[in-house]
Amino acid sequence: MSPLMQNLYEYVGHRHIWRYMKYDEHAHLTACLAQLEERLKTSLAEPEKRDFQCCLDMLMELYAMETEAIFQAAFAAARELS
Repeated sequence: MSPLMQNLYEYVGHRHIWRYMKYDEHAHLTACLAQLEERLKTSLAEPEKRDFQCCLDMLMELYAMETEAIFQAAFAAARELS
């Protein structure tokens, strides 16, 4: 992503995302996910904890890639329409 696109991505993420997402629901789901993650981690032996954390890290990386691609596609569509 170019520096300009990165700046736009961060600006939109910080300033406009809450217009399209319900803050209370997001906070609730985040808290539930954190509790579930902690319960799962405490039930695993050390090797499985590392595998689980690796899985979570890879999911977050995939999510970031998909989110960036969606943003770039939406921005390209907006340019085409203007």
